[in-house]
Amino acid sequence: MAPSRWLSGAARAPAALLPVGMLFAATGAGSLTVTALMTSFALIGLALSVPCAGAAADRFGQRAVLLATAGLHVILLVLILAVIPAVNPGPGQEPSWTLLAAALVFSFAAGLTAPAVSAMNRVRGWHLHRHRPERGIAAGPWMRREASVDDLLLVLSPLLVGLLSGSLGAGAGLMVAALLGALAVPAYAMEPIAAELDATHETTRPDEDGPLEPLRVPLTAVEHGQQMVIEARGFAPEHPGEPTHPVGPGGRAGSSSLAGAPAVSLGLGIVAGGSAIVALIIAQDVHRPGAAGLLLGCCGAAGMLSSRWLPARFTALDVPRRRRLFAVLLAWWAALLAAVVATILAQQGGLPGLVLSAVMFLGVGVSLGVLVVEVYRVVARRAPTADLVSTLSTVAGALLVGLVLGLSAAGLVAEHAGRPWAAAVVVGGALVPAMLTLRPQRSAPPVQGRASRTESL
Repeated sequence: MAPSRWLSGAARAPAALLPVGMLFAATGAGSLTVTALMTSFALIGLALSVPCAGAAADRFGQRAVLLATAGLHVILLVLILAVIPAVNPGPGQEPSWTLLAAALVFSFAAGLTAPAVSAMNRVRGWHLHRHRPERGIAAGPWMRREASVDDLLLVLSPLLVGLLSGSLGAGAGLMVAALLGALAVPAYAMEPIAAELDATHETTRPDEDGPLEPLRVPLTAVEHGQQMVIEARGFAPEHPGEPTHPVGPGGRAGSSSLAGAPAVSLGLGIVAGGSAIVALIIAQDVHRPGAAGLLLGCCGAAGMLSSRWLPARFTALDVPRRRRLFAVLLAWWAALLAAVVATILAQQGGLPGLVLSAVMFLGVGVSLGVLVVEVYRVVARRAPTADLVSTLSTVAGALLVGLVLGLSAAGLVAEHAGRPWAAAVVVGGALVPAMLTLRPQRSAPPVQGRASRTESL
């Protein structure tokens, strides 16, 4: 029996809801700095959840790991919701550093125990492709669908949290995540295919040609970019039962040719992290706290669509010019966003200001989506096959560090230099890819032979 698509989608929702749910819930602590720190700790734990769950599943099996992490995750979300009000001591009082430390530990642990359903569902699809070809499931289409579902959940999560926060309060996102963690994840873990995988010890990566799972980064277009690399390098067969056909890099391979990818990823992560705090500031200023979910949803949707649609349409521009164009556009939209934020905070822009901010977030999201995909195009063309997983993890790690830096810096700047200055963090992050793509670069001729798939990127 193939895994249920609806059930797997519901079971992976807690991980998608965690970052934005934490962002909203932590506002109850009364400090943007605390909000940024709690969200950052949750992101760090979430990034490590896939490799940790994979190591545990190799030893104990998918079903046991999913049931255990789901239970722990729900308990930790409840503890977070209970401790957040206590972190905010009220006007004129010093915060409790013990409670703040507990909140940060709970946030990290909640990310670490987020059920790794997305990664495990990829393994289930690979198992069916390799060992049950009569069921008609091929790895390539399966993985593409998985990437689309992950991106769609990252788009819908902020919209859902923003809508529910008006009626259920700022903790609505974490409440929904806890509910789904208590119901959907155990149901997913009890599917018959889990027992089949546990019996054959194919729990996280069936064999050396199985799915590649780097760190988890909850940013739209990342899953699509990683999937694009896997397909280009021959690790996603298109027909049931077909073996993999690894393909070498299509251009100059080696660490020196990939040096710019982590730096660009760092800048993109700073933009995304800073934008989250800016969205909170705008929503609070127009007295519509749930509007932050709308702004982040607009940014995520624009990134998801642009990453899939725009690169293939800009064929009139060669690859370097396309990257420069969108890097400059990202800096342009970030600067416009900073100007809009300053205007809204100075004149209390209300609904018109919110609409204008949504347009700015759409622009930022479009540029982010294209540039994330372009980073993974570089990886697909230049990363040595032996280092492919580590290279993907390096890029994901740079995005994660950027997210944490963007969140923390924007929160600190907003509290100590003034709320309008938080947008300066977004501008600063956008300047990183702009400067790196505009500098003169020497191109290397592609390697001839088996690299035909990567040469087409």
